[in-house]
Amino acid sequence: MPDVSPCSSNIGARGLCCGCRNNEDCDPDSKPVTQGCGMDTCCRARPRVVGTTPAHAATGVCTNADIIVSFDQKMDAASFKDNFILIEEKELGAECPAGTTKIGAVSRTWENKNIIVKSFYKLWEAARQHLTWIFGRGSLADNISYCSIPGAVFSAPEGDNKTILTFQPSIVLNADTVYYAVAKGVADLSTTTGAVLNYWGIGLNVGDSGSPVSNGISFNGSSFQNSYIWSFRTKQSNGEDDGICAIARASIFPDSYLIHVMSNDLNENDDNPGAKTFDTADDVDKAFLASVYSGDDQLLHPVSGYSWIWNWQNSNSNAARIINNENGADKPYAAASSSQLVRAVAGVVDDKTQLLAKVSLTDFKIFTDMNVAAPGRNASSTADVYVFICTTTWPNKQADGTWRPWRDTLDAVLGGGCMKAPNSPNSVCSPMNYELYYCRDTKNAAQKLPEVKSPVTSLGSNLGCTDAKGSCDGKSVGDPCGNSGGICQDLLKESYFFGQ
Repeated sequence: MPDVSPCSSNIGARGLCCGCRNNEDCDPDSKPVTQGCGMDTCCRARPRVVGTTPAHAATGVCTNADIIVSFDQKMDAASFKDNFILIEEKELGAECPAGTTKIGAVSRTWENKNIIVKSFYKLWEAARQHLTWIFGRGSLADNISYCSIPGAVFSAPEGDNKTILTFQPSIVLNADTVYYAVAKGVADLSTTTGAVLNYWGIGLNVGDSGSPVSNGISFNGSSFQNSYIWSFRTKQSNGEDDGICAIARASIFPDSYLIHVMSNDLNENDDNPGAKTFDTADDVDKAFLASVYSGDDQLLHPVSGYSWIWNWQNSNSNAARIINNENGADKPYAAASSSQLVRAVAGVVDDKTQLLAKVSLTDFKIFTDMNVAAPGRNASSTADVYVFICTTTWPNKQADGTWRPWRDTLDAVLGGGCMKAPNSPNSVCSPMNYELYYCRDTKNAAQKLPEVKSPVTSLGSNLGCTDAKGSCDGKSVGDPCGNSGGICQDLLKESYFFGQ
């Protein structure tokens, strides 16, 4: 049978093992720890967590920060909804915040003792909370109260074969508080229930050794075997800000993208961002995500007292259009959402547009109460969208899915492909800021035009005098010309593009 993506080769020497009926078929010892049987009957690797934000044991986390998990492969976004949990650790005797759910039962047998015993236990548990935060949890956590935090889960592809899970709490987190984040794994390796799944329906299996916090931790009787668990502490409140961080900058991902086909993949769901196949095909449309960050680069979301919507603009609607409310209310996104779907205009062969996403603050009461000017009011970012109908382009697409033309942005320093120009020993390769890309397709689909060898070779600027009578031999840009009152300036820069 033919090779199956992503395990493929151009010589047919390897491929996936397909034809499995259950997970046990994918391991010779019938212990499907690292592999599972996908919905396509092929044995595939279980997903792995390759990064989190905040990092494990991080401190100073904004109380309005997103929680992010990066996976090493394409994931089933629909499986995220009920299988990611954020848990707050409560101080002694404190109730869970409104809107949250207490996990398990809290055992405090000492509460019926006399006041001296009560005081001793309260001091002991307060100290234990800090000690176990440093040295790790276990049975010592049995008398601590835990609360499940509500929120929304989103997903986005990172390149062709990776996925990012983002959790946005629907309430402001408490300041200076310990939280646990749980990406649930399969409790039973023979099943796929109750866990985050990859694109082929195979569940996460971290095991105790792969989780920053032991799978053996008990949250008042509830545990999460084979799950990825980590913890962090939110920042302390600074006056009246409740640990909420202000917007320092905005960004759009991808910040530069190429639409190179006019077909719309019918296997992709373009209406529901929560669908497994949403924005998974390299076709005529692409979802763009606008985000805002704090001064220390924490990803933020709107909360009560500090919230915003987005104002999107498109510089050239003849190249591509923003698609919202086209197939029903708010489908795939509302007009003021942080995400928008962009689709190339039929018939376009080579054109570009630029997206602009700007923050529009709707609530900044927390800063008004502090007599502080609302930060983030003018935060904005742009993204370039190229429409170039071509199967294989130069430059190539980057690993994270972004694409941009080659640009003449060489530093104005000799080296890195820059050569001295004749009669100009002090010449430099000043950036001229033009861009270049081309299609490598030929009539024969099996043959491609060559790629350009990297780095591009540039001949440093030939200097000339603003006064035609002056000389710039041995001079640098900005120097006075010899035998004249003029100034030396760049006149010519040559670049050579050699094939591979």
